[in-house]
Amino acid sequence: MSFLFLVVKLSVRLGVGNPDRIHDEFVDFQLLSESALPPYVKGMALDPFWLCIASIKTPLQKARFPKLSSLAFAALSIPH
Repeated sequence: MSFLFLVVKLSVRLGVGNPDRIHDEFVDFQLLSESALPPYVKGMALDPFWLCIASIKTPLQKARFPKLSSLAFAALSIPH
């Protein structure tokens, strides 16, 4: 079972966005160069990382990962 499949399945379960849109955003996210990602230090909270991802814009100044970041915030809010 691929990680992509799990991400899409989680989006359906949490009711966050269209699964096709989540799929497209996730693939786009995987293709980002490491230099385009915000810095991440092992052990740091994930909220600031995903807040930076949510603020990445397309050339037309629209959010590049609106559904994927919504999914991440929903997943981070699940108590563990």
